Amino acid sequence: MAQKQKIELNFNDADDFHFKKPLKGYMLKIADDHYVIGNEDLAIKSTGKTPKEAAEMLKEQFIVLANDIIYKSKYAPLSERERKKLNIINSICNII
Repeated sequence: MAQKQKIELNFNDADDFHFKKPLKGYMLKIADDHYVIGNEDLAIKSTGKTPKEAAEMLKEQFIVLANDIIYKSKYAPLSERERKKLNIINSICNII
């Protein structure tokens, strides 16, 4: 049985995102060429053949989620769960 391993992902800045601290999450090694990386608080996860590939996919999901929540927050009230996600996003990065 694969065991969750705690990890911290340091992302490089991308487009309008300036990362100021690591994203904490977990990694599972399912097989020699199958890794899952995720963050339960943000409800995102990704898979890859290597930890690096899975982390890159998670970064893409993080950016999509952040853009969606930030856009929504400008035009509509956020649910409690969405506000929690927005607080986590704002604690990890600055968005220009």
